[in-house]
Amino acid sequence: MQKSAKRLIAKIAGIFVLPPLLIIGLVIWAGNILDPSPPTIKHGEFPFELKYEMNGKKYDVSDTVVCDFSNISTDAGGFGRIRRWNEHLKSGTRRITILSDNNIRSIIKPDRIDTEIEIYYNYGSATYFMGDPDGSVSEKPQIEYIETYSERPNVIVTDATPLSAEQLQTNFGIKIINYSDSPPIKNTFK
Repeated sequence: MQKSAKRLIAKIAGIFVLPPLLIIGLVIWAGNILDPSPPTIKHGEFPFELKYEMNGKKYDVSDTVVCDFSNISTDAGGFGRIRRWNEHLKSGTRRITILSDNNIRSIIKPDRIDTEIEIYYNYGSATYFMGDPDGSVSEKPQIEYIETYSERPNVIVTDATPLSAEQLQTNFGIKIINYSDSPPIKNTFK
């Protein structure tokens, strides 16, 4: 009786569970080999402004993020195809560093002394600005903090995290006066 009950359960599972799993697997596989559609809007320009105060001195940074569709190519894992974008600052500036210092106590792990820290304005990515649904919300503009330290000889580690205006003020004396960036566009992909 137990053997027949087990066989019945196995047959039910084979009929009702395996086909949906196979269909889901096929959909995922097909989605990975099919090319994503190119964007309707292939170029965009997104102005931003950052005003802050540090050590009693005021700074004003204004620029424009220029985004262009590049192509559709294989992703890093080689399993799917993705849209590739390029972005750069109109001014030609590569990175907007607010503060950089050496041999500073970590704010992520206070018992550690970092060999280098940097606070910079991450101006965002083209996937964010150009409305690419395959992009990530973490790719939107934000102020980031990077700590570099030696974990052991010949092993350098870099930790990065966004910082709030309160953390900037408390830990580094940096006061954000104004911070505005352009919203992403509503793009379509055909």
